[in-house]
This record gives sequence, structure tokens and C-alpha cells, in this order.
Amino acid sequence: MAGRASKNASAEHLIKVGQDQGIAPVVELLRSAEETVQQGAAAALWSLSVTTENKIKIVERGGLPLLIRMLRSADEGSQEQAAGCLYSLSVLAENKLSIVQEGGLSPLIGLLNSPNPEVAKQACGCVRNLAVNPLNKEKILQENALPSLINLLESDDPKTQELAASALRNLAVNEAIGLKMVDAGVLIPLIDLLTSQDKKVVEQAAMCLRNLSVIQSNCERMVEEGVIGPLVSLLRSRDDKIQEQAAVALRNLSVNPQNELQIVQEGGLRPLVTLLRSTNDKVQRQSAGALANLSVNPKNKVKLVQAGGLPPLVSLLRSGSDKVKEHAAGAMRNLSMNPELEADMLREGVLGPLISLLFSPEIKIQLQSAVAIRNLSVTPDSKIKIVEEGAIVPLIALLRSADLRLQEQAAVIFRNLSVNSENKIAIVEADVVPPLIALLKPPEEPSSMEGEPEYEGQIAQYKQQVKIQEQAGGAIRNLSMHTDNKPKLVSLGVIPPVLLLLKSEDPRVQEQGAGILRNLSVSAPHAGIVVSDGGVPFLAELLKSPDYKVQEQAAATIRNISATTELRPALVQAGVLPLLIELLSSPEEKIQEQAGVALRNLSDTVK
Repeated sequence: MAGRASKNASAEHLIKVGQDQGIAPVVELLRSAEETVQQGAAAALWSLSVTTENKIKIVERGGLPLLIRMLRSADEGSQEQAAGCLYSLSVLAENKLSIVQEGGLSPLIGLLNSPNPEVAKQACGCVRNLAVNPLNKEKILQENALPSLINLLESDDPKTQELAASALRNLAVNEAIGLKMVDAGVLIPLIDLLTSQDKKVVEQAAMCLRNLSVIQSNCERMVEEGVIGPLVSLLRSRDDKIQEQAAVALRNLSVNPQNELQIVQEGGLRPLVTLLRSTNDKVQRQSAGALANLSVNPKNKVKLVQAGGLPPLVSLLRSGSDKVKEHAAGAMRNLSMNPELEADMLREGVLGPLISLLFSPEIKIQLQSAVAIRNLSVTPDSKIKIVEEGAIVPLIALLRSADLRLQEQAAVIFRNLSVNSENKIAIVEADVVPPLIALLKPPEEPSSMEGEPEYEGQIAQYKQQVKIQEQAGGAIRNLSMHTDNKPKLVSLGVIPPVLLLLKSEDPRVQEQGAGILRNLSVSAPHAGIVVSDGGVPFLAELLKSPDYKVQEQAAATIRNISATTELRPALVQAGVLPLLIELLSSPEEKIQEQAGVALRNLSDTVK
């Protein structure tokens, strides 16, 4: 800017005046009746405005309305000098509002259509800066700036293209404006700019597309206009800012299931995997986020592993920033849903870092890691390795978490791990049972009425707590199958809270509760505690359940209790006989068997 002013001898003199005598006398010359004097003063002020101090003084001395008046001049030289000076002044946040309040927006937008490319460029730069302020965005739209800015994307001047793309980028932060931009035809010229030889142009165009891609309806049109291929090409740029913008845009696009496949088909996987090794945290974060989205699609999971995605993702679980770890763990969560990939994941050493992330203070990281471990905990080999890698301690902490989602995931993992006989012992010895018992507590009933604002949240919490009951009950049920664990569970006071499970309205919870009692009641002393604690009426009620699994577990528990002579009267008094007789006609053979044995045991009591 200073260079332009220095070409004018009058401007050079006025610059010196401004430096020696202050800004005020130069601003005063903007009032001159002579166009050339105004131009010289504006050029000098443009040059002097390079410092923040002078930017403030020009406005304080009344320069804004005079410069804005010059925008309306018929002389292109005056237009250029005034727009250029305002472009410089608009860098300051307070001036962004003042220029609009003084009426500068309308003439600036009018100059976007100037046949003089320099005038259009300076006006565009000023509008770009003004568009940063949220209060100005809607006003810029109302002044019908979009068509003019979109036209400037096709300018022959790269700097003008950059400024226009940047202005549109700032406007696109507003969702409503972003929709109107697409309707106005911004996509094709923006996509064309992605292949520009000017890096700054490419960066701004990519950033604008990034902002537009936040809106789902825009994503569909972007893909229709062919944006994916150029964005994938930008992932290979040597400029990390361009890499980041392309990765973010692809990440946003990949939320759509159809786009997940197309991005991979157009070669997006390998360059995204390569960017995982970038030294730039933002690039790592966005590429990991994009891969996490892409790996949701079943067809992409295997392809991601084949593209070499596992080693860098595992590395990021250890060394990335929190956001990077979250996305890397999210990718692992998705990959772990494919059992065929488990061997590859274990071979790459994924368990250790995933387990370490359970200690993270960030709930999102804990949750992604816990779900991945949950998925991996299904197969026999993984059950052993997860315990060997030290997962029990952090999982206990998750059982005690205030976050219901983490409680549920930890309970599911323990339920899966406890299928293994050796793990049954290790889990009980590690004092996992007390926090599991704590999770058996009845869920909190919604205190609000349906239709009230809090009701939906409360009902969601209620359902989550029911799931936790089921999973914690399932884990204890597995643990109670081991002979060595039965007395330990009873001594820890498991029976009273388990009896409450029988009163649940959810048949899955009832099944787990009855299953635990079935396992424990094999021992006569434990069966006696079930009876003395008032469990028989609850069990009798479950014999009427429409759920066959619940019926079977309740009937089996009653069968076990009936094996002890002293306990039989309690069963008869609870009215189990007619219910057991009815179950002899059950279509389920296992239920018939349990009812038949119980009746045979009780036959002596009713003689």
C-alpha cells in the first residue's frame, strides 16, 4: 500500500506532513474541493495507516465519512485510494463496525463491480474484513454482495480471487448465508479455484468450502458438483494449511454414508493415512477425524487397514493431542466392530494404548476407548489379553464414573471378560464386585410429566440406568457361575440388591437377577438366604412372565431351593405349585424340565 502512495509526489509530501505534524492536517485535506488533493491525502493516509496508532487517529480525526464520500466519486483514482485506505483501516475490530455505521457498506459493495480491477480489489479487501464481524454479515447479504463476490472469484488477478474467496469464507460461517451462497452459484467457481497455482487462493477457496460443508444440504450439492476429487488432491499438497482445510471439508462430507464410499473410491484413504504422520497437530486431528468418519462404513474398515492405517493410528493413541487421541480412538472403535480385523489390531498393539486412555480426564476419549475395548472383548483370546494388559483397574474407575455411558461400557466389558473362567477369579479378587453391586440400584423414575422440558432427558437417563442394571447384573451372573466366587459374592451382600432386580419392569434385568440367584442357590446355605431375604414371592411372580428366558431362570432357582427339605414349605406357601404345574405345558423343554424337577422335589411336602 505504501508503495502506491509514494508514486504520487503530493502523497509523498503529505506522508512526511503526517509523520512530522500528525494525522489531522492530512485528514483535513480530504475536504478539499480539488479531486487531486483528495486523492493525494487518501493515498498518504493509506500509507500512514500501516500502524495501529495511525489507524485509530485517522478515525478519531474524522477521516471515515470523508473517505466514504470519496468512494462515490466518479474518478477511479479517488475510488481506489479511498477503498484502499478503508481496507487498511478495517483491520481493526472497532473500525469494522464504524465503517458500516458511517454508511460505507453500500458504496464499497457497488465498487465490487468496478471495471477497474484495482478498485474492485481494494473494495473486496475491505468487504472481506467487514465480513469478519457477525453484525455485518447479514447487512452485507442485504446489500446483495453475493453475486459480485462470486463474480470476483473468476477475476484474472489471484489477489482479488483470494480476497473474494476469503470474504465468502467469512460470510459462510453464518448457516443461512451459506445456504444462499450455494443457491447463488458459488460452488463451481470455488471448486475451480482448488486447482489454482496460487497457494493463498487455494487455501481460501478450501476454507470457504470447509465452512459450507458444515451444512448437510450443501454437502449433497458439493458432491454433485465434483468437489471430492479436487479435495483429495489437496491432501497431497506440501502446504499444511491447505492439507488441513481439505481434510476438514472431507471430514464434514464423510458424515453422509454415501460420501463415505465415494471419498474412498476417489482415492481419499491413503493420503489421509499419510497425513496421520504429519507434525502439524491440526492436520493430524482433521485427518484422524475424517478417517474415523470413513471407518463407520463396513466396506471401508478393511480398506483402511489395507491402506496402512493401523500403525499411525495406534501411534496417535499414545502421542497425539487430546483431540487427535479422541479421533484415533473413534477410528479404533469403528474398526473393532469388524471381528475379522481383531487379529490385525491386536498384532499392532492397540490394547495397551486404548487401556491407558481409560485414565484420560476427557470423557469423550474414555468413551471411544471403552467402546473399542468392549468390541474387542468378545473373542476368547482378547478376553485374556485385555486382563493381562491391566484393564481391570481403570475399568473399575469407570464403573464409579458419574457418566452413565462410561458405567454402561465398563459393565459390558466386565460382563464379556467374565465369561472366561480365569477372569472370573481375577475380577473378584480385584474388588470389582462392590462397584458392580452399586450399579444394581433401581433407576430414578422421571420426576417431570410427559411434555415438560425436562422429561425427555429424564426418560433417557432412566433407560440408560436400566441398561446399566442389565449389564452389571450380567457380569455378576457370569462371576457367580464359578464355585470359588459364590461364597465371596454372598459375603459381599449381593443377594438383597439382586432380589430388587426381580422387581424390575424390564425382562432383561429380571433374567439377570434370576440367573444370579439360580447360580448361587445351588448351595443350600445360599438358597436359605434367598428364602429368608424374601426372594420366593418375587421368583413365584416371575414364573408368570411372558418371557421364556425369565421363566426358565426363575424355575431353575426354585428347583435349586426345592432341593433343600427345610426350604420347601416356603415355596408351597408362596403358591408356586399351580404355577409350576402350568409350566409343564410350556413349549420350551428347558422350562418343562426345571418345573418338573421342582414339582418332584416338592411332592413330599404336599402329601
